[in-house]
Amino acid sequence: RPSTTFLELAGIDPEDAPHMNVVDGRSVAPLLVDDVNSSPRITRQALGGPDAARRAATCAASWRDTVFFEYYFVNTNDKCTTKDSCVSPAERLYPYADADCGNLSLVPPSSECWVGSESKLPLCETLCYPTESMQNNFIAIRNISSGILYAEYQSGRQTDEMIEFDAVDFKELYNVTTDTWHMENLAVLDSTDQALLATLHEKLHAAFECAGGSCA
Repeated sequence: RPSTTFLELAGIDPEDAPHMNVVDGRSVAPLLVDDVNSSPRITRQALGGPDAARRAATCAASWRDTVFFEYYFVNTNDKCTTKDSCVSPAERLYPYADADCGNLSLVPPSSECWVGSESKLPLCETLCYPTESMQNNFIAIRNISSGILYAEYQSGRQTDEMIEFDAVDFKELYNVTTDTWHMENLAVLDSTDQALLATLHEKLHAAFECAGGSCA
């Protein structure tokens, strides 16, 4: 919640700026200053004055232990492997490697070799493959200390209809500490604790559905 953080660092009570309450999350100001006594007066005031140290300790103790993130499908971005204007025959590495032919540095982006299936310019006609899929909408949480990464996927197109992740197609669970390359999906194993999956599901949806200051 950067806006609230900046307000507090400026010595402004977020309650005096109600329009800021539409921003998700809470202020990280108490965690930003190691030595309150050596900080500028306005910062000391913003962080709670004489109670700043206690507030910082309370904030740190109650801070979340996971990171929430989400992603939504945009376009199939079909990539061609045969168009001569993109790559020479010797550079056609597919299917063993990508043919890096799209010039993404242009504004607007070049249509060469990066076109969606709905594009009016079907530059890719043979030996094409999509780099995106409508199945690639997900919400996930990761616990940094334990290495747990849990995600849920639901098919759809966010621009057509809100994806609420209430009809999940697929789940993933990895311990990225021991499984760096995400090779073993624990969510599909019978041996995985179902109570753990239920807890992770509840925690994930709490983060997905939270709003304003309730997003801890």
